[in-house]
Order: sequence, then C-alpha cells, then structure tokens
Amino acid sequence: MTTKALLWIALAIPAGIILAAGVRPPAPPPAQALEVLGTVPSFTLTDGSGRSVRSDELLGAPWVGAFIFTRCAGQCPVMTTRMKSVRRKLPGIRLVSFSVDPADSPAALAKYSKENGADWLFLTGRPGQVKRLSVEGFRLSAAEREGELIHSDKLALIDKAGRIRGYFDGMDVAAVDALEKAVATLQ
Repeated sequence: MTTKALLWIALAIPAGIILAAGVRPPAPPPAQALEVLGTVPSFTLTDGSGRSVRSDELLGAPWVGAFIFTRCAGQCPVMTTRMKSVRRKLPGIRLVSFSVDPADSPAALAKYSKENGADWLFLTGRPGQVKRLSVEGFRLSAAEREGELIHSDKLALIDKAGRIRGYFDGMDVAAVDALEKAVATLQ
C-alpha cells in the first residue's frame, strides 16, 4: 500500500468514528457584533415627491445612508451605482440618499432618481439642514469651498434602532461587499 493510501486511511478512520458517535465539528463563530458609533438625530426632510419624511419612519429595520447631490460629476454617480448594487443584492434593505445641496429641489431629486434607476428614498432640506445632519449627526464631512460642495464618500449602516453601526467606503467595491455582509449581523 502506498504512503498516500495509508494517510487517507489514517484520516478517514477517526473521522468515521467521530461522525458515527454523533459528534459534530464546532459551528463557525457568530458574526462579530458591530460597535455602536452614534445615533442618527431626529430630522424631517423632503423626498422627491415633496412629502415630508421623518427619521422615525426609518426605525424598525436596518438601512444604508449616503450623502450626495444631483449635479455632482465626481463621486456621487459612483456612490449611487454602489447603492444600486446593494439594492440588487439585498432587495429588502432600505436605502436613503441625502442631498447636501440645498438647491436640489424635490423635482431635481425625482429626476436624478429616475435617470439613475434608483428606487429608494432621496431627501433634501433647508439650507444647512442636511450639512448639519451629515457633520453633527452622522459625523461625516460636508462643506462648501469656493462654491464647490465637498462631502464624504462613506455609506453609513444604520440599525433598526437608528444607531450608526458602520461606515463603508462608497468608492470601493470590496468595502460595499463588507457592508452587505454587515447587514446580515443586524437582521
């Protein structure tokens, strides 16, 4: 008998005895719990149809939030594409895009949503309102410099109680994959 055959027999016999005895290999460890990084403050903003949306309407299920604006030619289209990917892979997850541009009217949000095939909630607010929500509530950057809007490219994962549980790079496919896996730990 060859050495290879003897090795297979040596491994198979103990495995067979263990299985026959009803002993199962240990279960994989549970997914690591996500740390609570903050709480989304209360807000009332306006969606693409002109309807007022309150933050408490988002409680009860996990959701993903992103800060964008409709005339952005840089990172916003990429972030919207990443959100579409999350939507395809996790059709039940709530998605919310907040416009950091106070010039984004509900009509502009509705047009952007339609043009991008984005079937989730797009919200806007009074001048400074969404910027404060981004900076003070989500702890993400938002500013205006020399007439240009600057904002974070992070996607925020929010749990069903409205707590921030993670930030994921909206420009990085691997980070978005990690976000999708993290959602499962909140279900």
